Amino acid sequence: MALIYSENFSRGFRVLEHRLAFLLLPLIIYVFNLNKEGIKKMLPYLAYGTLFSCVLCNFFQIYEYGEPFFKYAKFLVSPLDIDPTYLGLYIGFTVVFIVDSISKNWYILVLKILTILYLFIFLFYMGSKISVLIVSLLLLIKVIRYKPQNRNLKIVMIATLIFGFFISFNIPYAQRLFYKPIIKMVSGDSSYLFYDRDIIWNCSIEAIKDSIFLGYGTGDDIDVIKDCLQLNNFDISRDHNAHNQYLSALLRFGILGLLLLAIVFFDLYKKNNSVFTIYFIAIFSVSFLTESVIDRNKGILLFVFVYSLIKIRSLR
Repeated sequence: MALIYSENFSRGFRVLEHRLAFLLLPLIIYVFNLNKEGIKKMLPYLAYGTLFSCVLCNFFQIYEYGEPFFKYAKFLVSPLDIDPTYLGLYIGFTVVFIVDSISKNWYILVLKILTILYLFIFLFYMGSKISVLIVSLLLLIKVIRYKPQNRNLKIVMIATLIFGFFISFNIPYAQRLFYKPIIKMVSGDSSYLFYDRDIIWNCSIEAIKDSIFLGYGTGDDIDVIKDCLQLNNFDISRDHNAHNQYLSALLRFGILGLLLLAIVFFDLYKKNNSVFTIYFIAIFSVSFLTESVIDRNKGILLFVFVYSLIKIRSLR
């Protein structure tokens, strides 16, 4: 409906084209008639695929440069042609799978803890701040909720989290990207932490104030913040989205868009309030703070895929 009052039909139709996954992917999963056991097996495949992809990136670095982490950020994940933030979401679900299948067998436990530690360090080298935050929160939730008969297991998990942060302190790139900006933010300078996203957020908020009820329509959300960004010396020859899913919803659909996002999460939790559903809501609701995740294909596919698995499982 928001396309009706959009002034940029071309971009609006492209947005709708991307959104087709919201209709087609659940339909495909439903047609395959997966039972609950079949749906449960899908997440391990996602986790193993993500882990293999990370290892592949390291092997590529070793082959090209002789070291597994010679280059950082988008250069580290260049063989996958994916933005670090989106790979970070896949890693988040991989960690969910690992921590939700913690074993009392010490050999398997050690292997899984080493895998979590590897993925945690990979996130720091990849440079996605929000992904590091999400995985840290997931691990903390698991540590708090986990009540093993052997208390040593809990101690090992806590030690793994602490050790992961300790290692990251010794990664020069992590110091520059994570810790120094945090110190600067405490002193009142947030530009290093958010890399000018705070300017984009402020421009988006100013635009929202002028059309808070209906928004500007599908396709116009990028255009309405261009003038403000130009005043702040941004290169407007390329498009800048709001880098915040909540602000994107407000820009396009107004308050109704924000309510629809809330309803999606609330309805999912009401129909299936499992621990995995809570993890799903936590991962995406936090990632929405710094990225317009479901405005890009890689984010849409992951969101719709996992959402569909949870939703269809609750129906069967």
